[in-house]
Amino acid sequence: MTRTAARRLTLAFLFALVAGCALFEDAPTSRPADGPTTRPSGRTSEARARLESAHQRLAEGASAEQCARAAGALVARPHHAGSIANYRVAKWIEGEWLKAGLETRIEEFEVPLPYPDETTVEMLRPVAYRAPLSEERLKMDFDTHAGDTLSPYLAYAADGDVTGPVIYVNYGTPADWDRLAAIGLDVRDCIAVARHGRIYRGAKVLEAKRRGAAALLLYSDPADDGFVKGPTYPDGPWRPKTAVQRGSVLDIARRPGDPLTPGIAATSDAKRLTLAEAPTLPGLPAATLSWGDVEPILKVLEGAAVPDGWQGGLPFPYRLGGTEEVVVRVKTASDWRLRKIHNVIGVLRGSYAPEEWVIMGNHRDAWVHGAADPGSGTVAMVEAARMLGDLARDGLRPARSIVFCSFDAEEFGIIGSTEHVEAARERLAAKAVLYLNCDTAVTGGSFSAWASPPLATLVREALQSQPDDRTPGKSLLDALPSGPSLLWPGGGSDHAPFVHMLGLPAVEAGSGGPYGVYHSLYDTFGWMKKYGDPGFVHHARMSRVTAAILLEAAEQPLIPFDAPAQVAWLEKETGTLPPSMRAALAAPLAEAATAAAMFESACAAAILADRPRSATTDANALILRLKDVWVAGSPEDGFYRNALLATDAADGYSAVTLPALRRATPDSPEAAVAVANFGERLMRFAERLRAAAALLRD
Repeated sequence: MTRTAARRLTLAFLFALVAGCALFEDAPTSRPADGPTTRPSGRTSEARARLESAHQRLAEGASAEQCARAAGALVARPHHAGSIANYRVAKWIEGEWLKAGLETRIEEFEVPLPYPDETTVEMLRPVAYRAPLSEERLKMDFDTHAGDTLSPYLAYAADGDVTGPVIYVNYGTPADWDRLAAIGLDVRDCIAVARHGRIYRGAKVLEAKRRGAAALLLYSDPADDGFVKGPTYPDGPWRPKTAVQRGSVLDIARRPGDPLTPGIAATSDAKRLTLAEAPTLPGLPAATLSWGDVEPILKVLEGAAVPDGWQGGLPFPYRLGGTEEVVVRVKTASDWRLRKIHNVIGVLRGSYAPEEWVIMGNHRDAWVHGAADPGSGTVAMVEAARMLGDLARDGLRPARSIVFCSFDAEEFGIIGSTEHVEAARERLAAKAVLYLNCDTAVTGGSFSAWASPPLATLVREALQSQPDDRTPGKSLLDALPSGPSLLWPGGGSDHAPFVHMLGLPAVEAGSGGPYGVYHSLYDTFGWMKKYGDPGFVHHARMSRVTAAILLEAAEQPLIPFDAPAQVAWLEKETGTLPPSMRAALAAPLAEAATAAAMFESACAAAILADRPRSATTDANALILRLKDVWVAGSPEDGFYRNALLATDAADGYSAVTLPALRRATPDSPEAAVAVANFGERLMRFAERLRAAAALLRD
């Protein structure tokens, strides 16, 4: 470390001691001392000039070498939630953010994180066989020899010891179970075997319980991410014979987060439910296997041939089973104690509107090494913080505050981020502008992006600002001919509490490719260096993308909100409702469309008029609270408080749009109430847009 770097780290550390307790309070703390800051004059033209200069710096500043260094540090050891290794990674991230000039703090919660005590899967007849449930250590990848790994298991599966006949249920979706019922196969008290994929694994466990199964065995079929796709690791990027997909089976479609403290933060003194009272525990023994583990069981199944489309990639005909000739025992037991988890929060405090927060987050915990999931996203976040911190030191500090969050225990059920939102709900609701998620940012070189409709213009401008290093003369927006996908996301990652509890618009970008080592021992630095991103150029690109989106959102004089895009989305979604609902919502939807056009015109006029930032303060306050129109109730009333969407309970990941309307029986009293409620929200949305437009014209 150079003397200058040491001086900067010392100053940042001393500053953090003084200011750390004041993070997220209404009064801004003093700013880091290492480097000048320039308060924007407030003129829109100067803000645009500052943005263009900063974007150019970002285009040139992302370092593949820095990304490789960060990846090596982050994923060197297995670091599951609640482990000492994961806390060490948290402290490393805190140190990097201090060096970047961020104010930092670490928040702590206590939650039940079940670790595996015993998982046994053994066939009792026609032959004796016990599944190894272990992953082969590879000579070509030293990281696969690391200790302190959790053996393959499904977190929150019930403890139990059950025996029964085996039935193959394809992917274990509701439609698959319906198919078995139509055939007339008795699935009660069976040991069901299902492939990973299609829907959230926890939804499969819940469905198996509803159908009367005694236990569920999940496995990764080679047709989905193994040798049928191509060469397997270490000879290729796909899943090898012994690779096991670990994961949680918590009912996140009902509510993610700590299952014992729904609606409140899981602090050490929080009032907790008992495990027996927790509604999100699935209550069924379940285990996860490799295709090598399950092959001897599937191979001896008798019974009817599987329906069309159910054949997997193993080299024998799949059969449904259900006979007494094949019997399997499943035993699962976990250590359910409370464990401490830690979120790292870093703030690059804004120069003009520090009380407006642009938030970026990713989880830090991994099932093993997690080079892609979540390491690649954390690398992008750490590198983005470094670049934006450098800009701030050189006088290009953003107007709004940028908040970086390294969340813990996402893999167990989106726990760290949910507890963070529950702990800071009122401040976040009042100050947060948007949430940028960055989970599994890199598995290859195919660029993609999605955004909630209100962020459509913002994301296009940010992508337009960054060159596509793969295609000279083109921007990253050119890589997406139709622009980013516009959607409100469902569940499955740390965006969920921000979107569903607070109503925040969200955005995520990624760089994808063949990825067969998900949640396994083999998601290592070696896999990433050889297949995911040789040279770490995709990591550098994603660092630029995330930094550009954050900078654009933090520096634009008006809080980004594309009202016409949001109304277009509403028109599209309401257009799929029953005719009676569409008719009832036509008038308020037309009001919203008219108001959105007025708001867009006023925004354009304010920009053209080159008005100072001070002239937009009141309008920004209204824009910031547009999200409140769609959110009702308190966390105790339920997790899914956003009237625009909820997570689909049938698959645990995708979104159900306009959930109250879609779940109501057409022309019923329930539907009338839902339509009236949503119509009122549309009218309030229109009123706030008009009020903001009027303020911008004054």
